[in-house]
Amino acid sequence: MPHWDVGFFLNLSPVMLAQIETFNPLYDFLQREREHAANIVLEFSHAGIARLDRAGMYRLSRLAALGFALSVDGIDRFDVDFALLAKNGVRFVKFDAARCRHAGRLRPRPGRSMGAGTWP
Repeated sequence: MPHWDVGFFLNLSPVMLAQIETFNPLYDFLQREREHAANIVLEFSHAGIARLDRAGMYRLSRLAALGFALSVDGIDRFDVDFALLAKNGVRFVKFDAARCRHAGRLRPRPGRSMGAGTWP
């Protein structure tokens, strides 16, 4: 296998986490490609992740446990609990650059809900 000098973002549907029928093939593939985990970031939409149930969140943590970094795209507010994101394996968040003018508001607010259920 060639040495990779670049990283890859794989945009994945949260539906792949929500349904065991789609998760198992994904997990099997990523487990085989585990040696490349340092170069692969798995990206999910914030809106989709927010709708996951406990089983879906468990499956997300299984991907992070394989060594893959997780990214959440589409952050549209700054009252997100970034510490909770990190605890669940998220290493990157993406949001619209126009929101940078509010950079002082990027500090996490302890105890704030990040959306439906226990996730952002």
